Amino acid sequence: MKVRSKFTKVICIFLAALMLLTTFGMLFTQIAFAANDDDSSSSSSSDDDGELPTSTGSLRLITKPQFYRVDSDGNDIDDEPTKKVKEGYRYRVEFTVLDRSVNDDEVDGFTGGFVASNGGYFDTVIDTDGNFESSVTRVRGSSSGYLELEVEAYVKFNGKGRTMSFDVGYTYYKESNSSSDESSSTDRTYHESSGTVVTKIAEAIVTDGSEDDEDSYLIATPNIIVTGYNYGGQEVMAGSEFPLTITFQNTSDTLALENIIMDITTTTDLAIANGSNSTYIEKLGKGEKQTKTLQMSTFSSTEPKPQQVTVKFTYEYILDKTRKTGERTEELAIPVVQLDRFSIGELSVPSQLWPGDSTYLSVEYVNKGKTTISNLAARLESDVPGISDSQTIGNIAPGESGTIDFSFTANDSGSISGKVVIIYEDAKGDEKEIERPFSATVMDMGGMYPDDGMANMPMPMPEENNKTSAVTIVMAVVGGLMVAGLTATIIVKKVKAKREEEQDEDI
Repeated sequence: MKVRSKFTKVICIFLAALMLLTTFGMLFTQIAFAANDDDSSSSSSSDDDGELPTSTGSLRLITKPQFYRVDSDGNDIDDEPTKKVKEGYRYRVEFTVLDRSVNDDEVDGFTGGFVASNGGYFDTVIDTDGNFESSVTRVRGSSSGYLELEVEAYVKFNGKGRTMSFDVGYTYYKESNSSSDESSSTDRTYHESSGTVVTKIAEAIVTDGSEDDEDSYLIATPNIIVTGYNYGGQEVMAGSEFPLTITFQNTSDTLALENIIMDITTTTDLAIANGSNSTYIEKLGKGEKQTKTLQMSTFSSTEPKPQQVTVKFTYEYILDKTRKTGERTEELAIPVVQLDRFSIGELSVPSQLWPGDSTYLSVEYVNKGKTTISNLAARLESDVPGISDSQTIGNIAPGESGTIDFSFTANDSGSISGKVVIIYEDAKGDEKEIERPFSATVMDMGGMYPDDGMANMPMPMPEENNKTSAVTIVMAVVGGLMVAGLTATIIVKKVKAKREEEQDEDI
């Protein structure tokens, strides 16, 4: 019995010691977890597919970067983050950092930030169209008393390593109240903070195209776009030739294009002046641009409006070791205008006028062009009070002509001047103005010419003894002629009778 009692005591002591060790172990584990929680600014909880993120400097990475695959316009392709990062693909990466150099109570506002890759195996994607914009999206306080920054960056994986490094900076301000006897105001003091964030990406990385990738279909289909074109000026004159220069680009930064055919088709009023409407381009590299120029011509009867040119590209490219084809069509607009051949003649005006008489001015017009002239109007302007007028003629069809007439009355003698102003709109709708000046002299009623000195010369008076009027003289002349005619007739008859008598005597 004593032996059994001793064995039981040993067992109890062993169990008590084991329980004591277990208690100390649990206490140590809790202390270790607490220490790990206090250092959460340098790491986050591990997961099944990657390493813990790391960082250096005053900025500490506190969340694991999440990668979202995006298309060529910067839009997310999937709602969930991807677990594979492939060379040549674009990603939107999100992560949060803690800035241990700035206390939360030192900040009243945030004005902006920047994010840029400074090394590692990821390049910052920059797009001039604004599709990709890396930035600090939010600044907020944290339970630790420091500032937390939410960061969004657009990157492209360019190598076989796992390191990603970013320069992150932002501007914040602190407000303070200042007061005086008269007024109070709020002053802002601005500060900048920046640092570098370095992290390692998970092991699940695909670095080349040697393996089949279930996401290969996510590569954006390459396209050719027209990035610019010109036609030698702001507009093209109907009936002329002009160079059409077209610049186009391969939109893909991962795939080259080959065997490219550029076909040009136009409206019936445009034509290619020389050469073929098809152009062959052997290759267009990743993101490459090329420029081609064609000589075009317009017909003289072309309507004054934008004429359409269609550019169609067909091309080939290789994706996943398979040759594929694609095509793209672009529409260009060429503004064509007609030559303005609306003509205004010279103004017809008398050189001498009489006070109180109505005087007429006239000017002829003709539309020699092939388009209608719109809203033809005219107005009479003069420096003499009371001499003014205006009228609207309307639209003038091609080949139509007419006359614009004005009338006025000058009441005082002397020199007058003015102008007739013709206004119309051409085929483009642009308003044009033509002036025709005039000048004339209004006679003085005291003489034929007010300024030639004839008004002071005395007019000759008829003599009192000469009372024969013009009528009397005419009657006398007529009477004399009649008498002379009668006398001549009598003489002729007498001569004829005498000759007859002489002939009878001879017989």
